[in-house]
This record gives sequence, C-alpha cells and structure tokens, in this order.
Amino acid sequence: MANSINEDNGMALAYPNHSKKRSLESGTRMMSHIRLGGLALVLLLFTACNSLVGGVIGTADRIDDARESQRMSSISEESQARYKAMADRGDPKGLYYMAFVHAAKHMNDRGGDAYTVKKMYEEAVAKGSNDAKVSLGNMLVCGSTGILWGGVCSGSLPEVDRNPKRGLILLKEAAEKSCSVTTPLMAYGQCRERETSIARLIKLIYREGKGGIPKDSEQEAYWRSREATCQPKIDETNRQRGCN
Repeated sequence: MANSINEDNGMALAYPNHSKKRSLESGTRMMSHIRLGGLALVLLLFTACNSLVGGVIGTADRIDDARESQRMSSISEESQARYKAMADRGDPKGLYYMAFVHAAKHMNDRGGDAYTVKKMYEEAVAKGSNDAKVSLGNMLVCGSTGILWGGVCSGSLPEVDRNPKRGLILLKEAAEKSCSVTTPLMAYGQCRERETSIARLIKLIYREGKGGIPKDSEQEAYWRSREATCQPKIDETNRQRGCN
C-alpha cells in the first residue's frame, strides 16, 4: 500500500508539473503565434494605410496641378482680352502687347510667323510705343520675335530681311527715352509685367558681335555703365510688381 500510495503520490506530484510545463509551452507557442499574427496585421495595415495615404496625396497633387493650370489659363485669357481692348482703342502699348502675344504663340512654329510679328511691331512703333521699338530693333539685329528669347541670334526672321544697323539705331533711340523695355507675362500670377534693361541688350550686341555688328570693347563698357546706372530702378520696379 505504501508503495502504491507513494506511486500514487508520486504520480500526483509529477503530473501537475508535467501538465503545467506542457501548458506553459502551449501558451508560449500560442502567444508567439498571436504576436506574429499581430505583427503581420500591423504590417498589413501599415502598408494599406501608406498606399491609401499615397493615393490620396497623389490625387490631391493632380487636383492641385489641374487647378493651377486652370488658374494660369484663366489669367492668360484675361490678360489677352485686356491687351486686345487696349489695342482696339489704338493704345500703342496694347498694340505692342498684342504683337508680343502673337510672337509668343508662334514662337515654336517653323518661321515663327515673323513677318506678321514684324508688321505688328512696326504699327506699334508708328503709334509711339517705345517698347515695340526695342522689340523691332532686337528683331532686326537678331531675328528674334520677342525679348525673352532674344539672347541668341537664331530667331525667326530670315537674315536677308534683317537690318542690324537699323536695329541698333532703334535700340539706342529707345534707350534714350527709357531705361527698360516692358515684357508682358500673361500667366505668371501677380507678376504681369517685367522690366528688362535696354542697355543690357545693346551691351551684349557689342560684346558678342550679334547680327554681324563689330565687337567694340569701348561701346560695351559704355553700355555696361548705362546698365549699372539703370538697374536699381529696374529692380525696384520689378520688386513692386511682385516679380522676382
């Protein structure tokens, strides 16, 4: 009986420990599975949230881009309507602006519709536009139909129809009346008109020999000095207009 009791007692003492060990191992495995499953769920949710947020941001960016494009298009249309109204009244500045708009629209065309632009500039000059005189002068020197893209003499007006000497005279005449030429910016928000130094254009002609005009270091230095004198006034005007 003692042995049996001892065996029973032994079994009674050993079994709970064995059961507890198996329970602990099972619990540990279960908690491990739960943790892994939870981690996977967190990763899945994180990935899904990132995708959702990325999609929302991407969509928002596209909406913002579309709105900005629409806003700029609206500004451009309003500007052109204003220029046309000015031109219809015979305003020399309006005639110049319409010539510039036409030049911008045909900038990438083969030939650039240069003859029409030249005729429009000539009409504006005849009405008294000093800005148009600068544009026409630059066109006769370099062939460029506009000011912003007049840095290289590879413009639309064929060389046979250019007259660099006459163009340089027009530029100098314009520089005696004003420090700068106004460039209309049709779709740039607050900055609708930007001033550019006339002296700088003349300086570059003498520095680089644009349009076949002989390089002249003395003339270049003179017009550089004129540019430096005018530049603070030009910068202040552009700043007040919100132009960088």
